[in-house]
Amino acid sequence: DVIRDEVRRMDEEDLVDSISVIDRSGSANPHAMRYMVEQVVEVVDMPVEAHCHNDFGQAAMNALFAASAGAEVIDVCVNGLGERTGNPDLAQVAAGLEHLYDQETAINLDQMRALSKEVERRSNFDIGENTPLVGDNAFRFSAGYIINGIRQNLFTPVCLHPHAVGQEFEFLLDKNTTRTNLEIKLEDACLDPDVLTDEEYDDFVETVTERSESQQRVIEDHEFYDLN
Repeated sequence: DVIRDEVRRMDEEDLVDSISVIDRSGSANPHAMRYMVEQVVEVVDMPVEAHCHNDFGQAAMNALFAASAGAEVIDVCVNGLGERTGNPDLAQVAAGLEHLYDQETAINLDQMRALSKEVERRSNFDIGENTPLVGDNAFRFSAGYIINGIRQNLFTPVCLHPHAVGQEFEFLLDKNTTRTNLEIKLEDACLDPDVLTDEEYDDFVETVTERSESQQRVIEDHEFYDLN
């Protein structure tokens, strides 16, 4: 009530033209962020902003909860750059708003991967391969049953099409390889998957999975082709 009263007073006395709800320490959980934003939105007639930090890995989620509570301005940064552990990542928040909350952002999401790599280059701050949406590993798959699901019904095992954020599917050969993986690699090489018999597929799957597991790595495409 004290905060609501103070915010209302500032609004009524025309002391500010916007209010920012700030989680400076990155310690608010999404429910707390939504509650705080709702409390402010209810008592003012001006734009409400949310500023979050990623100390507990919740910056993007806090930003999305703030937006769902009525915040009109969300502070973000490409690749989540910022002090300490950073601020909400632009790609995660923008894609989240559009694909999880059905809110238009007017942001060209299909440029997110290119923008991320350019900022990575200019900032000399490498992003992890497993960074959501824009990382190298974001749309890599190796489990055959998942790859088969993608081929049959795109949105069963993936959150969105990689093209939505400027990415591409990449299917790997490793210890999880099944016949589906091999068929795709043959198609990529413009070869007819039916060129191999069932027995040959079984032999190749066994060779690839055993080599990957024993060496603890992904088998490169050229290694598979050399097996032929």
